[in-house]
Amino acid sequence: MGWTTTAKEYRTLDPDTYQARLISVGEQATSFGKALKFTWIVQVAEDDEEQVSGLATWREEFTAKTKLWQWAEALLGRPIDKGEQLTEDKLVGKRCRLLLGIVEKDGKKYNTVERVLSSKLQAGSPAEELF
Repeated sequence: MGWTTTAKEYRTLDPDTYQARLISVGEQATSFGKALKFTWIVQVAEDDEEQVSGLATWREEFTAKTKLWQWAEALLGRPIDKGEQLTEDKLVGKRCRLLLGIVEKDGKKYNTVERVLSSKLQAGSPAEELF
C-alpha cells in the first residue's frame, strides 16, 4: 500500500513581514540548477499558522551574493565565517522573519519569499517557544 495525503486549499497570505520557524530544507532540481527548498511555518496570528516554501538556488559557489548565504545568515543571526560549512542541522528549527510578496501564475496568486530577516526572538531560546 502506498501513501495517503489530504488536499488542502492554498491560502495566499497578505504581503507583509511574518514571524517564522524553518521546519525543513531539501534539495530540488530547477531549470536554473540546484536549489534548496526551504519550508517554514509562518505565524499569521496568535492561533493561526500557515506553511510557506521558498527556493534558494546556487551554483557550486557558496558566496555572499547567493540567496542561500543571505538566508543562512538571517537564520543563524550572525555573519557566516569564511570556510564555514553549512548543514541542514545548523538551520532547521531556527526562527526568522519572512517578508512575503505575491506573484500571479496561470491565473492564481502565490506567496513568494522576498527576504529572510533575522528574528528579534533569536536570543538562543528553543525554537518550540515561538509557536
